[in-house]
Amino acid sequence: ILRLENQMHALEKSEGTDKFFSHPSPDAPGFDPTDYAPPLPANFEPMQDEPQAIRNLIALRPFRAKARKVWGERGWREHRWMYAQLTDEQDPFIGTVLDALKKSGLATNTIVVFFSDHGENNGSHRLDHKTVFYNEASQVPFIFDGDGIVAGVTNNTPVSLADFYPTVCDLAGVKAPRDLPGISLKPYLYGKPPAVQRKYVFVENQIGFMVTDGRFKYAWYDDAGNDEMFIDLKTDPGEEVNLM
Repeated sequence: ILRLENQMHALEKSEGTDKFFSHPSPDAPGFDPTDYAPPLPANFEPMQDEPQAIRNLIALRPFRAKARKVWGERGWREHRWMYAQLTDEQDPFIGTVLDALKKSGLATNTIVVFFSDHGENNGSHRLDHKTVFYNEASQVPFIFDGDGIVAGVTNNTPVSLADFYPTVCDLAGVKAPRDLPGISLKPYLYGKPPAVQRKYVFVENQIGFMVTDGRFKYAWYDDAGNDEMFIDLKTDPGEEVNLM
């Protein structure tokens, strides 16, 4: 599931988080990254009745297995601090692209799209990186900015990366191939719901399949043990209890 946002300025740091991005040199005497590191996420501990397939996947990767088993609050906060630094390093590059568009006079005839192929667990459930179906890994930014696009609007309707191709075709005035599985999100960008809307999103990875309508999430894992996961994201947004 992806979050569709209509404002490139959503990339700016929100109030109160600047201290996680600003810090003395790591070589400074007495420097301690945990003085600047984000706190642990509320869903830091593994899910109750977590599917065995997730634990099996973690066991295949020594770094992830060690981090989950050995790291305490300090280790995970340092990890989150380093991720914040890497994220901050990308901001100037985005600014360079936007500034170049303005200086060239092409900004009013260009649509900028910011997205990713996956999210980042970043300490939730004592995990890093991706692959599992937890929201932190499966939700990614999907941000559009351009002349006439409604600014400052967030839409939580389930959409998929499969919708990217038909959307950019529609925005460019090009007819999309008929066999594409996605739908155009162009109406959302200009403040109107599309004629066809997704009711759910289907996802697959190397260990199973998942489907969600934005509130309920069901996953089936192709592995031994308790191979199902069901979550009510309204009552359990941190995915802390497996209802299966």
